[in-house]
Amino acid sequence: MNKAADGSTLLTIEIHGNQKIYEQLRADEVSEWSWTLYPPNFYLREYPIPGNIKSKEIAIKLKSADAARFDVALYLMEHNEVSEVSLKVAERHLEVSGQVDLMGERKPFRIKWKK
Repeated sequence: MNKAADGSTLLTIEIHGNQKIYEQLRADEVSEWSWTLYPPNFYLREYPIPGNIKSKEIAIKLKSADAARFDVALYLMEHNEVSEVSLKVAERHLEVSGQVDLMGERKPFRIKWKK
């Protein structure tokens, strides 16, 4: 995390899918993931958040305009647009959920990470 000029914290998230789980999902030739080459990853870069996450959990709902202002997407063979993104951020855990446009279809996604 970095600090912005106004003193707010800039949150950067880069989460890559688990390689072992991905390989299990992709192993079956009829799997919907068999055409992919590597696990997906989610990213959000330099999003300003209020307060200090060391002291509490912060809940954030990205606005629709945030996708254009901040670098946010789910990468799976290409950069896929996300919407309705909600974050729960704390010092030792993170949850991200929302919708992703995969090949013209909106699908829900959810990420849980714990340190």
